Amino acid sequence: DLSSNHLSLSSLWGLFLIAGLASVLALLVFVGNFLYEHRHKLFEGSENSLWRKSMSLVRIFDEKDINSHTFKSSAVHNVNTPITQGIGSPSVVQITPSP
Repeated sequence: DLSSNHLSLSSLWGLFLIAGLASVLALLVFVGNFLYEHRHKLFEGSENSLWRKSMSLVRIFDEKDINSHTFKSSAVHNVNTPITQGIGSPSVVQITPSP
């Protein structure tokens, strides 16, 4: 009898199952939280169709969050020291070789 130590899909099925279930659970928690936060859009106006309410939620989801870390200006980017004063961005600065 020869035994093989090769890894295959059948030997890792439990790991894939756990990772898949955790991902699905995280997605469900996110969607549930999003719908709970914006439930007023779902119930405000009975004359709106389900399609219009859904599209309204999609627009809300697609909006940029200005308070997000991505859009905040960092103090590091706004440093103005005597060395960097008057110097433009690296794409504008031209370096000339010394003789």
